[in-house]
Amino acid sequence: MNAFRWALHRRLGEPFSLAGADAVDTGETPREEAIQALAGAFTLLDHVSPFMLRRVKRELRRYLLRDTAFPRYIPHLRCVLLGKDSIAQSNNAEIALILVHEATHARLERLGVRATRFGLERIEMVCMRRELALASHFPDSAAWTNYVESKINSRFWARKHIRERLERELLKSNFPPWVVKSLASFATRNHPD
Repeated sequence: MNAFRWALHRRLGEPFSLAGADAVDTGETPREEAIQALAGAFTLLDHVSPFMLRRVKRELRRYLLRDTAFPRYIPHLRCVLLGKDSIAQSNNAEIALILVHEATHARLERLGVRATRFGLERIEMVCMRRELALASHFPDSAAWTNYVESKINSRFWARKHIRERLERELLKSNFPPWVVKSLASFATRNHPD
Protein backbone atom coordinates (compact mmCIF):
# COMPACT_ATOMS: atom_id res chain seq x y z
CA MET A 1 0.00 0.00 0.00
CA ASN A 2 2.84 2.43 0.81
CA ALA A 3 4.42 1.82 -2.58
CA PHE A 4 1.09 2.52 -4.27
CA ARG A 5 0.63 5.82 -2.39
CA TRP A 6 4.15 6.94 -3.24
CA ALA A 7 3.64 5.94 -6.88
CA LEU A 8 0.47 8.02 -6.91
CA HIS A 9 2.37 11.06 -5.61
CA ARG A 10 5.02 10.48 -8.28
CA ARG A 11 2.35 10.27 -10.94
CA LEU A 12 0.53 13.43 -9.83
CA GLY A 13 3.66 15.49 -9.10
CA GLU A 14 7.01 16.08 -10.73
CA PRO A 15 9.54 13.41 -9.68
CA PHE A 16 13.23 14.28 -9.45
CA SER A 17 16.35 13.17 -7.57
CA LEU A 18 17.55 14.96 -4.44
CA ALA A 19 20.94 13.96 -3.00
CA GLY A 20 20.50 10.46 -4.40
CA ALA A 21 17.00 10.13 -2.93
CA ASP A 22 13.61 9.92 -4.59
CA ALA A 23 11.77 13.26 -4.49
CA VAL A 24 8.45 14.55 -5.76
CA ASP A 25 7.26 18.12 -6.15
CA THR A 26 3.47 18.36 -5.84
CA GLY A 27 3.35 22.16 -5.68
CA GLU A 28 2.63 24.77 -8.30
CA THR A 29 5.47 27.24 -7.74
CA PRO A 30 9.01 26.67 -9.08
CA ARG A 31 11.27 24.69 -6.79
CA GLU A 32 14.76 25.85 -7.82
CA GLU A 33 15.35 28.04 -4.75
CA ALA A 34 14.24 25.27 -2.40
CA ILE A 35 16.47 22.72 -4.16
CA GLN A 36 19.46 25.07 -3.90
CA ALA A 37 18.74 25.62 -0.20
CA LEU A 38 18.53 21.86 0.40
CA ALA A 39 21.77 21.31 -1.54
CA GLY A 40 23.42 23.94 0.67
CA ALA A 41 22.20 22.12 3.78
CA PHE A 42 23.62 18.82 2.50
CA THR A 43 26.95 20.57 1.82
CA LEU A 44 26.95 22.03 5.33
CA LEU A 45 26.19 18.62 6.85
CA ASP A 46 29.03 17.09 4.82
CA HIS A 47 31.38 19.78 6.11
CA VAL A 48 30.46 19.78 9.81
CA SER A 49 29.28 16.20 10.43
CA PRO A 50 29.66 13.57 7.70
CA PHE A 51 28.26 11.01 10.17
CA MET A 52 24.96 12.88 10.42
CA LEU A 53 24.87 13.34 6.64
CA ARG A 54 25.17 9.57 6.20
CA ARG A 55 22.36 9.07 8.70
CA VAL A 56 20.12 11.58 6.91
CA LYS A 57 20.79 9.90 3.55
CA ARG A 58 20.15 6.46 5.04
CA GLU A 59 16.91 7.36 6.82
CA LEU A 60 15.37 9.89 4.43
CA ARG A 61 15.10 8.23 1.05
CA ARG A 62 11.95 10.05 -0.04
CA TYR A 63 11.19 13.77 -0.09
CA LEU A 64 7.79 15.29 -0.80
CA LEU A 65 7.84 19.01 -1.59
CA ARG A 66 4.76 21.20 -1.44
CA ASP A 67 4.37 24.94 -1.84
CA THR A 68 3.48 25.47 1.83
CA ALA A 69 3.94 22.91 4.59
CA PHE A 70 5.83 22.61 7.81
CA PRO A 71 8.44 19.85 7.89
CA ARG A 72 7.34 16.49 9.19
CA TYR A 73 8.02 12.83 8.66
CA ILE A 74 5.09 10.91 7.16
CA PRO A 75 5.39 7.29 8.35
CA HIS A 76 2.90 5.64 5.98
CA LEU A 77 4.74 7.11 2.96
CA ARG A 78 8.18 6.80 4.57
CA CYS A 79 8.99 10.30 3.36
CA VAL A 80 9.69 13.74 4.73
CA LEU A 81 7.33 16.56 3.78
CA LEU A 82 8.95 19.94 3.18
CA GLY A 83 7.42 23.29 2.28
CA LYS A 84 9.27 24.98 -0.56
CA ASP A 85 8.44 28.46 0.70
CA SER A 86 9.85 27.90 4.19
CA ILE A 87 12.90 25.97 2.91
CA ALA A 88 13.74 28.70 0.40
CA GLN A 89 13.59 31.32 3.18
CA SER A 90 15.68 29.33 5.68
CA ASN A 91 19.45 29.26 5.93
CA ASN A 92 21.55 26.12 5.49
CA ALA A 93 21.96 25.50 9.23
CA GLU A 94 18.21 25.63 9.90
CA ILE A 95 17.55 23.20 7.06
CA ALA A 96 20.30 20.87 8.26
CA LEU A 97 18.73 20.85 11.74
CA ILE A 98 15.33 20.04 10.18
CA LEU A 99 16.80 17.17 8.15
CA VAL A 100 18.54 15.67 11.19
CA HIS A 101 15.34 16.03 13.25
CA GLU A 102 13.17 14.33 10.63
CA ALA A 103 15.78 11.63 9.99
CA THR A 104 15.60 10.82 13.71
CA HIS A 105 11.81 10.50 13.44
CA ALA A 106 12.31 8.16 10.47
CA ARG A 107 14.83 6.05 12.36
CA LEU A 108 12.56 5.76 15.39
CA GLU A 109 9.59 4.79 13.19
CA ARG A 110 11.72 2.17 11.44
CA LEU A 111 12.64 0.74 14.84
CA GLY A 112 8.97 0.63 15.85
CA VAL A 113 9.06 3.54 18.30
CA ARG A 114 5.84 5.46 17.67
CA ALA A 115 4.52 8.56 19.40
CA THR A 116 1.19 6.90 20.11
CA ARG A 117 2.89 4.28 22.24
CA PHE A 118 5.95 5.95 23.69
CA GLY A 119 4.71 9.53 23.95
CA LEU A 120 5.29 12.45 21.65
CA GLU A 121 7.16 14.42 24.31
CA ARG A 122 9.82 11.71 24.70
CA ILE A 123 10.21 11.22 20.96
CA GLU A 124 10.54 14.95 20.29
CA MET A 125 13.17 15.21 23.02
CA VAL A 126 15.21 12.47 21.32
CA CYS A 127 14.99 14.39 18.04
CA MET A 128 15.90 17.65 19.75
CA ARG A 129 18.97 16.03 21.33
CA ARG A 130 20.11 15.07 17.81
CA GLU A 131 19.61 18.71 16.79
CA LEU A 132 21.67 19.85 19.79
CA ALA A 133 24.42 17.41 18.84
CA LEU A 134 24.51 18.84 15.32
CA ALA A 135 24.36 22.45 16.55
CA SER A 136 27.49 21.81 18.64
CA HIS A 137 29.38 21.16 15.37
CA PHE A 138 28.41 24.44 13.71
CA PRO A 139 31.01 27.25 13.59
CA ASP A 140 28.79 29.50 15.75
CA SER A 141 27.77 26.64 18.03
CA ALA A 142 26.71 28.75 21.02
CA ALA A 143 24.13 30.69 18.98
CA TRP A 144 22.78 27.55 17.32
CA THR A 145 22.60 25.69 20.62
CA ASN A 146 20.57 28.59 22.03
CA TYR A 147 18.33 28.45 18.96
CA VAL A 148 17.62 24.73 19.47
CA GLU A 149 17.09 25.21 23.21
CA SER A 150 14.55 27.95 22.49
CA LYS A 151 12.69 25.49 20.26
CA ILE A 152 12.70 22.98 23.11
CA ASN A 153 11.45 25.55 25.60
CA SER A 154 8.59 26.57 23.30
CA ARG A 155 7.40 22.93 23.02
CA PHE A 156 6.64 23.46 19.33
CA TRP A 157 5.17 19.94 19.14
CA ALA A 158 2.26 20.73 21.50
CA ARG A 159 -1.26 20.70 20.07
CA LYS A 160 -1.64 24.48 20.39
CA HIS A 161 1.50 25.17 18.33
CA ILE A 162 0.65 22.52 15.73
CA ARG A 163 -2.81 24.02 15.29
CA GLU A 164 -1.35 27.53 14.91
CA ARG A 165 1.14 26.35 12.27
CA LEU A 166 -1.58 24.49 10.39
CA GLU A 167 -3.78 27.57 10.41
CA ARG A 168 -0.94 29.73 9.05
CA GLU A 169 -0.22 27.23 6.27
CA LEU A 170 -3.88 26.83 5.34
CA LEU A 171 -4.40 30.60 5.23
CA LYS A 172 -1.60 30.81 2.65
CA SER A 173 -3.67 28.47 0.48
CA ASN A 174 -6.55 31.00 0.43
CA PHE A 175 -9.04 28.90 2.37
CA PRO A 176 -11.81 30.86 4.13
CA PRO A 177 -11.04 31.42 7.85
CA TRP A 178 -13.89 29.19 9.05
CA VAL A 179 -12.57 26.31 6.90
CA VAL A 180 -9.06 26.89 8.25
CA LYS A 181 -10.26 26.71 11.87
CA SER A 182 -12.32 23.58 11.19
CA LEU A 183 -9.54 21.76 9.32
CA ALA A 184 -6.90 22.65 11.93
CA SER A 185 -9.18 21.54 14.74
CA PHE A 186 -10.02 18.27 12.97
CA ALA A 187 -6.37 17.56 12.12
CA THR A 188 -5.22 17.97 15.72
CA ARG A 189 -8.14 16.31 17.48
CA ASN A 190 -6.12 13.21 18.43
CA HIS A 191 -2.81 14.97 18.83
CA PRO A 192 -1.32 14.53 22.31
CA ASP A 193 -0.77 17.67 24.38
